[in-house]
Amino acid sequence: MIDWERIEDLRREVGHKDFADVVALFFEEIDSSLPGSLDLTEPDEIRDLLHFIRGSALNLGFFELARLCEPDFFTMETGLSVEKIRPYFERLRRSYERAKAVYFQNMTLWVQV
Repeated sequence: MIDWERIEDLRREVGHKDFADVVALFFEEIDSSLPGSLDLTEPDEIRDLLHFIRGSALNLGFFELARLCEPDFFTMETGLSVEKIRPYFERLRRSYERAKAVYFQNMTLWVQV
């Protein structure tokens, strides 16, 4: 679900202080983007949102979330059918929420060690 080595690499790349800012920005942007995704029906808007989420997820090591945003996976899951897009984005949101919970749980343990 999460590539912890990627997270540690990112932390070393940007430094501990800036790492917290990067993570906060990631969660803020995804938290604000996902609710509106349920209303998207235009292929270009959907593609742009998935590209944005995928890139952000890969940067932070959320590989399962990134996989769900791959264009081929999206097309296979929805067939580009409007009726299937809403359940797809609900699945994407659940994946994000699980990864976010695991991230915070593990980061809390990391800080305590």
